[in-house]
Amino acid sequence: MKAADAAGNSDATPASFSWTITIPDTTPPDTTITASPSNPSNNPNPSFSFTSTEGSSTFECSLDGAAFVSCVSPQSYTGLADGSHTFQVKATDAAGNVDASPASTTWTIDTLAPDTTITSGPSDPSTSGTASFIFSATESGSTFQCTLDGAAFTSCTSPKNYTGLGNGNHTFQVKAADAAGNSDATPESFSWTVNLPVGGSIGDATAADFTAGTLDANIYVSQTADGEVILRPTAASEFEGTALPAGWFSTAWSAGGGSTVANGAVTVDGARSGTNGTYGNNRSLEFVATFTGAPWQEIGFGTDFSGTTRQMIFTTKEGNALYARFLNGSQNNQTLLSSSLIGSPHLYRIEWNASSIVYFVDGSQVASFARTISSQMRPLISDYDVGNGVLKVDWMRMSPYVSPGTFQSRIIDGGQSVNWGALTWTSSLPAGTSLIMSVRTGNTPTPDGTWSSYVTVPTSGDSVGTTARYLQYRAQLSTTANKSTSVLKDVTVQYTAP
Repeated sequence: MKAADAAGNSDATPASFSWTITIPDTTPPDTTITASPSNPSNNPNPSFSFTSTEGSSTFECSLDGAAFVSCVSPQSYTGLADGSHTFQVKATDAAGNVDASPASTTWTIDTLAPDTTITSGPSDPSTSGTASFIFSATESGSTFQCTLDGAAFTSCTSPKNYTGLGNGNHTFQVKAADAAGNSDATPESFSWTVNLPVGGSIGDATAADFTAGTLDANIYVSQTADGEVILRPTAASEFEGTALPAGWFSTAWSAGGGSTVANGAVTVDGARSGTNGTYGNNRSLEFVATFTGAPWQEIGFGTDFSGTTRQMIFTTKEGNALYARFLNGSQNNQTLLSSSLIGSPHLYRIEWNASSIVYFVDGSQVASFARTISSQMRPLISDYDVGNGVLKVDWMRMSPYVSPGTFQSRIIDGGQSVNWGALTWTSSLPAGTSLIMSVRTGNTPTPDGTWSSYVTVPTSGDSVGTTARYLQYRAQLSTTANKSTSVLKDVTVQYTAP
C-alpha cells in the first residue's frame, strides 16, 4: 500500500506484506510389497522389497507379530525357522500420516526334503525284459525324477514302466522333490538281475505289431483277422474312431435314420452311407459285413440305391434272404444265396470287370453276370428301415491296389546276442501278386553302418543263420493284377543261445 498527501505527492516506495497459507496433509500413504519369497520357500533368509505412494515416506516393518521397527527396502531376515511366517510393512509420510493398513504377506518356509520310497519292483532275479516300479514320498504333492542304469534323471510318475531290458544287472533310482523345491538328496535305489530265457520265438501278428514298423506310401495295415500288411487300396476304411472317415457321407432314408461308427465298425440303420467320390470299372470291392435279414439291406457299387438306378450289390431285398444282384434300369439279374449267411459276419467281394460282374463270399464265387456298365459309381452301404435290424460293416476296401510297396518291421530284440534261426511267415498271394522277405541284423538298437545288409530269405522256414542281438525283416509286396494284393498275415523268427 502507499500514501498520498494533500498536495498530491505519492509515496514512491509502497509498503508491502507477504504470507503463506499451508493446507494440512491428512492423507496417509499406501504401502505395497513388490518382492517377497515364493510360497512355500526353502530359503530361511528371505528378503522383501516395498514402496509407498509418497516418495518421501519412511517405513516400519514387523515379522511374525513383533513390534514395528524402522526399516528400509529391501528388508532381509536370516535364519528363520521352518513353518509359517508373516511380514508386514507400513509407510509414514513427511506430515506424519501413517498407513493404517500395513501391507502383509504370509508364506511357509520348508527346508526339509521329502523321503522317497519304492514300494514295488520286479523280482530279483527276473526272467522278464520288462519292469514296473511303484513309489511314493513322505510329502503329498511331491514330483519325481527317475533314472535307469545311470542315465540322467528325467521327470516320471508312479508307476514307471520299462520294456526291452537285456540280460544283466540293472539299477533303478527315483527321487522326490516337494513344492518348496527341496529334492531328496539320497534317491531311493533298486537293483536286480535280468536272466532272459535264451531260445524261443518273436514275431508280428497283430495290427499293433505291424503299425510299430515303417510303412512306405504304398503299404496299408488292414484290420482283417488280427491285422495284415497289404498294398494300399484306392479307397479303404477300417471304421476306427467315432466318425465316418473323411470323404464319406451318410443320408437318412427317413426320420431317425443314421450311421454310427464305434468299436471298429460302422452300423447303418435307416440310412445309406458311402464315398463322396465315384469310380469307373475294372476294380473290386471287398468288405466284411453282417446282414441281419431286415428288408432292403444292401452293400456294393451304386449311385444312390434308389429305384432302379444302376447297382451291383449283395441285398436282402424283401427280407430274410440274401441275393447277389445286378440292376440297371430294365436289366435285372440275381442269384439267391444260402440263408446261413444271415446273422453272422462274412467276407464279401464284388469284381466289377469291363463286361462282367463276379460275386464272392468267403473266397468262393457265388454268382457271375455278363453285364457292362461304364458309368461312374461309388461304394455304398444301405439299410432302409429304421429300427428293423441294422447292417454292420467291419471294414471295406476298393481296388486298384498301388504297387510296389515296402514294409520294414519294428526292431526285434533278442535280449542278448543270439543265433537267429528260422524265419517263418503266413501270406496270401493271389495270381499276379508277389512277396519278397529279407532280413538284416546288428548289435545296436538303431540300424547303422555296423548292421548287415538285407539278405533275402527265399522260403518261409529258411534259417537266418546269423548271430546278433537285433533283427529287422523287410517285406516287399507287388501286384500286376490291380484287383488283388499280396497279403502278409504274420511273421515269426526263432532264436537260440549262441
